[in-house]
Amino acid sequence: MSYAMKKSATRYYYFFACILFFIGVQACNPASREASEADEPAYFPMKEYVEVLAEQLSGKNVARQITVNGETERKEDLFELEDWLNEFDFFIQNDINRPALASAYATTRSEEYLIHELKEGEKNKTRKLVVRYEDGQVKELSFFEKKENFFYTSEIRGVMFFNSGDGYLSHYLVESFQDVIWSKPNRMVVQGYVRY
Repeated sequence: MSYAMKKSATRYYYFFACILFFIGVQACNPASREASEADEPAYFPMKEYVEVLAEQLSGKNVARQITVNGETERKEDLFELEDWLNEFDFFIQNDINRPALASAYATTRSEEYLIHELKEGEKNKTRKLVVRYEDGQVKELSFFEKKENFFYTSEIRGVMFFNSGDGYLSHYLVESFQDVIWSKPNRMVVQGYVRY
């Protein structure tokens, strides 16, 4: 083997050893482990939670009462997955786990409550997200959304109530209010009771 080939092979082995050493150091580095822990959501994972709930409810009946500006309609329907996802869209849209919002909310934790509240000066439609726990299970899940400008105000509140013990969704409520300048305000309330 010529001197040039030996020198080239030595460089190759040296380069390969450096890469292995670097990978080994990174694997032992606590900062890299912290980075993987940081991949966990900063806030309650509303979107994922509601999507799993919708899958569990697929094929279940729901008795709904829809009130629009004082006029009420009642009906019972069999909902499949897509129906539940549409019904819970306001909850899904109020998921606050986005990189841009990573420090936008103040979080308060206790044994019974997890509360994410939009900090003063921060901008997002979701103003508050509250999770109430009972015996480690979600008992109640709610959000408050508000959008406003000079011409328009919109508020939406949503809440889900879960049974004690089995943790199944009992009923839910979504209330929306819209006030557009030079127009009558609109109020809509949707209440749903799951039939198991």
